[in-house]
Amino acid sequence: MNQNEFNRTVARAIGETVQTITNRGFALLRPVPFQREQRHLSYDDFVGDVRTSACRQARKLAAT
Repeated sequence: MNQNEFNRTVARAIGETVQTITNRGFALLRPVPFQREQRHLSYDDFVGDVRTSACRQARKLAAT
């Protein structure tokens, strides 16, 4: 069962809309704890993200 199917099933069972269930953050419980792989960031990744967000902000200011 994927998240969309789960949301529809919960919504149907309690009489709410699927959007309400999605907004409330219902989630399937997993039988075994799920651990994501650690994400390794480099300095270049961080600097690139900062530059990108700064450029977006500058464009927004220029557009107004």
